[in-house]
Amino acid sequence: MEELVGFCSQCGKPIHCLQGFLNGVISDEKETLYCFSCYEENDNEQNRKRYHIRIKESQRKSP
Repeated sequence: MEELVGFCSQCGKPIHCLQGFLNGVISDEKETLYCFSCYEENDNEQNRKRYHIRIKESQRKSP
């Protein structure tokens, strides 16, 4: 059974529930619906930002 749950908040792709399993991701922070590819893209971008912040912080701590 396939039911339309909603649309990806980033690209607008329809997201379905397939035999009881959500074919997408609901973000924890904003309770927003994403398709898998957009969620991975956002997650990778956030990880890159965290990585750059850590590098900058470690450079400040180094003499």
